Amino acid sequence: MIVKRISVAFKSKGTVLSIRVSIGIAIYPADGETADILFKNADTAMYKAKGTERRVVLFRDSAYA
Repeated sequence: MIVKRISVAFKSKGTVLSIRVSIGIAIYPADGETADILFKNADTAMYKAKGTERRVVLFRDSAYA
């Protein structure tokens, strides 16, 4: 999964760097018919994803996350 791949720690000059990824997904037209609505809904799903173990949430499932 891409989230796990991106989150792999990297060591550089004795410092360990790591990135945490959260992904929110909104799909046209079910989750919005304009770019503004899709971005808003993807953002909502991303914030829900931050509180999950998988770190990925589809907008229409975000009400249940």
